Amino acid sequence: MNMLMTLQARQTASLAPEGTVRVRCLRGILWIVGQRDGEDRVLEAGESVMLGAQRHYLSSVRRDDAVSFELRPQQQGSKAGMLARLGQRLRQLF
Repeated sequence: MNMLMTLQARQTASLAPEGTVRVRCLRGILWIVGQRDGEDRVLEAGESVMLGAQRHYLSSVRRDDAVSFELRPQQQGSKAGMLARLGQRLRQLF
């Protein structure tokens, strides 16, 4: 089970997964920065990355374009429950 998200231009989100999550960019260019490691990741449509259990900040690279992406938990167990918790932990920042 996946969660689809879209960030509008100039919108940012904070993601704090409990475990590993795969992020796949569907449209636009997604910029991801890890809070602890400070590592920048830039994904174009079709690219994906695995993110561990630390806070990450996500936004569109282009100031005037939205970005769409998919989140897929990678842990064993109830994926529906994990998605619900992940959705609660994904916070929109303005």
